[in-house]
Amino acid sequence: MKRWLRRGGRIAAMVAGLSALRLAGAVSIGEMAETGADDLAEIPALISILIYIAGVVFLGSGVLKLKRFNENSRDQGLGGAIMTMAVGAGLLALPSVFEGISDTFGVDDSATIEKPTLQ
Repeated sequence: MKRWLRRGGRIAAMVAGLSALRLAGAVSIGEMAETGADDLAEIPALISILIYIAGVVFLGSGVLKLKRFNENSRDQGLGGAIMTMAVGAGLLALPSVFEGISDTFGVDDSATIEKPTLQ
């Protein structure tokens, strides 16, 4: 688990570094603000991708637990496998549920983040 946390920290540092390099290439404060706002617009898609990946991981883990239960039902319980698969299915459905809720209540994609403007 610690290894995954270290890798996640490294990935976050790389993403932050790339954003900083992109900001450093801007000429003025206005361009820096616009570049930063463009980067922020991509965060919801990144979160959705991470949720989908976590859902697939949980589903795969649940299938492996189910396989272990089939091979040796005395050591492994069936409830853990079913619960892990249910969490994975829930994670896979979560971005679609959020999109459906936002469509139902009339929230469009442009209302999430406003780009800063300098006057």
